[in-house]
Amino acid sequence: MTRRLKKEVSLFQAVGIFIGVILGSGVLILPSMAANVAGAASLIAWVVMTLLAVPIALTFGYLASKFPSAGGISEFSKQAFGKRTVGSITLDAEMITGFLFLAVVPIGPPIVLLTGASYLGSILGLDFPGVVALAILMLLTMFLINLRGVRFTGNIQTMITISIVILLLFVVLTAFHLVNPDNLKFELDIYPIGRAMALIFWCYVGWEAVTHLSEEFKNPERDFPLSILMALGVVGIMYLLVSFVVVGTHTYGDSLRGMTSLVEIANRSLGINGKLFVALIGFMTCFASANVYVASPSRLLYALSRSGYLPEVFGNLNRKHAPQNALIAVAASMVFTLIAMYLFSISVETLLLLSNSIFITLYLIGSIAGIILLEKRVYPMISFVICFATLLFVGESVIYPVLVAVLAITYLNLYANRKTSRL
Repeated sequence: MTRRLKKEVSLFQAVGIFIGVILGSGVLILPSMAANVAGAASLIAWVVMTLLAVPIALTFGYLASKFPSAGGISEFSKQAFGKRTVGSITLDAEMITGFLFLAVVPIGPPIVLLTGASYLGSILGLDFPGVVALAILMLLTMFLINLRGVRFTGNIQTMITISIVILLLFVVLTAFHLVNPDNLKFELDIYPIGRAMALIFWCYVGWEAVTHLSEEFKNPERDFPLSILMALGVVGIMYLLVSFVVVGTHTYGDSLRGMTSLVEIANRSLGINGKLFVALIGFMTCFASANVYVASPSRLLYALSRSGYLPEVFGNLNRKHAPQNALIAVAASMVFTLIAMYLFSISVETLLLLSNSIFITLYLIGSIAGIILLEKRVYPMISFVICFATLLFVGESVIYPVLVAVLAITYLNLYANRKTSRL
């Protein structure tokens, strides 16, 4: 089996991958949620958060272009902080950061899979066991797609992304004639706008995942930052258009929550069963987003194996240059969670809080690494302030990344140190 990843991701594919992971099901849910909090002023929150997403996205873009590696954010952490010994305890930034990202794999993507399956299940009349089975079927499909290599995955991701954008534009633009200018009037009130911004922040999470694919970019130095800006432009416009129509048609409030808003808009603008349209969009956005989170951690497992921290079996690639054993491990962890959610009634909210605490921690690590490693320090400095402010609202779930870090340090000192010393 080969041991080298192949550079196959083009600029066009990169844009498709980024849009797919960022433009998740939040585009169906968050516009009405933000409007419920801030009314028409939520449009200001969307504009501000889209602008604030730029320094966060570019921080990861410039880091990945400078250090293209399957290790992604763990590689940035390695370059910035390295390995240190405190007394008899070894602290390795690459290992700890890698474990943090891997810790989100069994809890974050299954939420997206279950959400996507719920959208499709709503029009198929599936009960919860049926939705879980559909989520596992989605995961199996993603596993098979990723076995074909990053070029095939990128092509699939791009086709899905184009379909999502076309469907969303069709629903939204046909509803423009329903917009009432009176619904766009608002009084400036900072507090509700701030609350809406806190909700919207999660729509722009996902940049870190694609950094693990940077080693497979044909021209990472040029294409990574450029594809981020292009994707952010498309995603920002889509979010703003959907929010504008939701607010302008006043399809929000206690009786219109979540995906119901877009269903109502489709019903009124197209005169058809809007639920079918919205369910299809929701399924596709979740599929595209989860697909990246199947590919990315498999590359991290490959990178950590290559560095000697994990068993060599994760470093094997198939004929399509895909880390098949790592993909099996990633998929298996997600299946385990999906089955556990069914058997033990684990709530989505619990998993969401835990995964969010990891994401914010990773973004903080990436921001600090950017301050140390990049010449353009203004972007990571702004990113750090935004992420640190958000971390203050995470609450007790911040314990999760701390426990993961302790586990990583324990593993490093009991096993990985002895293994790497023999390499």
